[in-house]
Amino acid sequence: MEKGKFCPKCGKNTENVYENLCIDCFKDKIKLPDDFPSKMKINNCKMCGDVLIGKKKFQNNESAIQYFLQEIFKKKKIEYSSYRISKNTIFLTIKIKNIEVEKNIDKNISITYKRVTCYYCGLKVGNYWNAIVQIRSPKNIIKDVVNDVEKIIIKRNENDRYSFISKIEKKPEGVDLFIGSKSAISYIVKYVKSKYNIKTKLSRTFFGPVQGKKVYRDTILISVEGKK
Repeated sequence: MEKGKFCPKCGKNTENVYENLCIDCFKDKIKLPDDFPSKMKINNCKMCGDVLIGKKKFQNNESAIQYFLQEIFKKKKIEYSSYRISKNTIFLTIKIKNIEVEKNIDKNISITYKRVTCYYCGLKVGNYWNAIVQIRSPKNIIKDVVNDVEKIIIKRNENDRYSFISKIEKKPEGVDLFIGSKSAISYIVKYVKSKYNIKTKLSRTFFGPVQGKKVYRDTILISVEGKK
């Protein structure tokens, strides 16, 4: 801020000038960056219901919008804003400070919602798998055992997105479940072992090279002898 007597732009007498302008003319110079977005896109997976911006997952649309705005403000170095959402529009009031001058700017961002199949559901639909869980059990309890395995796989999906069942094969000797995550095997065995008397056998098969690395698929045989 500098001392002065008149604004060279509007000619108004003023005691304080900011970059040789009065406060009103200086405020006219305060604008949002030219690349400040006016649109955002939210993807909603039609299979699992996930809310996505790019590959990042959110619990709901509100959380996705909050993340989107936070990232903008951080990149553009804007410290304050308030907003409200109505249908497909975000109504923003943004406070920008330059030197000692603050200015409120209203900005609308339109939201486009698109129904998609997310990456992990795409793998599931495509029968992607890295491990097979073979359940061998007395016929009177095999349905219960399979249900228990399915529950733990679903539970693990909260932390391991590859923990899903892409295919189930019923066989005379039992049931085979094809799952996306090898790391889920240890959780499955631990859970089933807590409820049943079991024996397990792990085998590994070479799948092939992927990006120069050897990839193996695991098969865990769970032989259930009965409930504890």
